[in-house]
Amino acid sequence: DFGVSAHLVDMVIGLSVSYKAFENLGGFRKIGFEIDNRLAVGGFGLVHGLGLATELQDLGLNPDGLLPNLIAFNIGVEIGQLIALSLILVVMTLWRTTRSFGRFAIAANALLFLAGIVLAGEQLDRDALGQLALAQHHQRGRAAERDDGDADARIARAQRQQAAQAAVDSVGQRVLQACRVGGVARPQL
Repeated sequence: DFGVSAHLVDMVIGLSVSYKAFENLGGFRKIGFEIDNRLAVGGFGLVHGLGLATELQDLGLNPDGLLPNLIAFNIGVEIGQLIALSLILVVMTLWRTTRSFGRFAIAANALLFLAGIVLAGEQLDRDALGQLALAQHHQRGRAAERDDGDADARIARAQRQQAAQAAVDSVGQRVLQACRVGGVARPQL
């Protein structure tokens, strides 16, 4: 466990979506800012991989057979990406031949930009709320351990963890509701 917040990784993933949409709209050219596309793709690829790694950490995999499971997982991810990207490539190639492509491409990239910003904001908010709940939990836990016996402290700690997680989830759902823009919400992943 290397202590990377999954919410912060997801925030950067959201920003990468906004980055690409802004680039597609010609935003960087308009402000005279150019980034080598290979560096951007490589950097965001590493962050997206880190996102998968944080999800794997949350699964609490058994260390027995870990390497073969990780290899199989990565092969599965790559195959899934190849299939998805192949389908997207076919659809995008066909769409580019239509007269509506120019108009809808701008709107689609604007929505992608907005969705990335909403995802980043939601994840940053969840991380901040999670850190606050964790700090409060630790503070109350230390006080409870001083006052209670070991067994009572463990029970109280577990109850506080459940309550803190429920509070974070509840606030996260309210943030999602508040972020609805024009009837379009962030897609569920």
